[in-house]
Amino acid sequence: MNLDLVSHNNKNIQTLKIFRFFLYSWVLIFYNTLGLNVEFFWGKNNFIPKITSHIFFGNSVINLFEYSFISNHPFFLIVLLDIFIIYNLIKLQNRFCPIIIYFLVVTLDARAYYILDGGNNLISLLLIYNIFFRISSDKKGGLSKFDSSLSNLSLLMSKIQICIVYFVAGHMKLNGNYWPNGTALYYTLSVSEISLSAARDFVKFINPIFLVLGAYSLLAYQLSFPWLVWFKQTRKYVLRIGIVFHLGIAFIMGLTFFGYALCVAYFVFYDEEEAREFIYRFGAINKKFKNLFEKANARLAIYSRKF
Repeated sequence: MNLDLVSHNNKNIQTLKIFRFFLYSWVLIFYNTLGLNVEFFWGKNNFIPKITSHIFFGNSVINLFEYSFISNHPFFLIVLLDIFIIYNLIKLQNRFCPIIIYFLVVTLDARAYYILDGGNNLISLLLIYNIFFRISSDKKGGLSKFDSSLSNLSLLMSKIQICIVYFVAGHMKLNGNYWPNGTALYYTLSVSEISLSAARDFVKFINPIFLVLGAYSLLAYQLSFPWLVWFKQTRKYVLRIGIVFHLGIAFIMGLTFFGYALCVAYFVFYDEEEAREFIYRFGAINKKFKNLFEKANARLAIYSRKF
């Protein structure tokens, strides 16, 4: 277990790169998806009751929706968010973009606060830690001791934050009624408001004992995650189980962005070797698709010459 609290060497460059990429991808997909119906969520006459002050800052002066231009053109904020995210992915060393991105996200969230869930809250917290990540080297060829220590500490705090989320979730379930008696999955998957029709049909045919075992397994997983994820021997298995679990939440319960947010958070637990391997495999897959596209394009060109 290597916590690397305040090391002067930043040994997590690749980890931070892939984490920031997937963190920003969540933000891009979420807000641009809602942006397809921008007036419904952020327009002047949207379905969400207006608040007198900014929900995060308590001061309407820095609530951008108080200004007539933003209020009349809310999509401008999403476009602005897209621009800063894309620029920051290209210029990883820029230290102001993460601050602006965080501010734009919480501004949009404050206007559409009724639709937020635990995934949004976690992403907002991770965006705070993202502000202090130092990914690229400076002009002298390396990070200063202060920057390296700050970046490493921010990454560690991100890990602790996720562990706190799991510990609190598991503890609350353990002190409830439905999870300890094993009926939580049955009720969760049977309620139409929080599950898809396929899940409700599945509950009708499956043996109840499997739902009880599933409930206890999930409870055990959440309670053990904050401890097992720190050890390299168990971390790989813990994260893989978690990905299956949260993809299940995304596609069975329909909480797509919540499940994706937790999967994104897992990247902070990758060590540098695992991050490099992930990037290599991702690059290999991308190369295969590129080769297939080039071959298909070449064949199309041959056929077009014949005709």
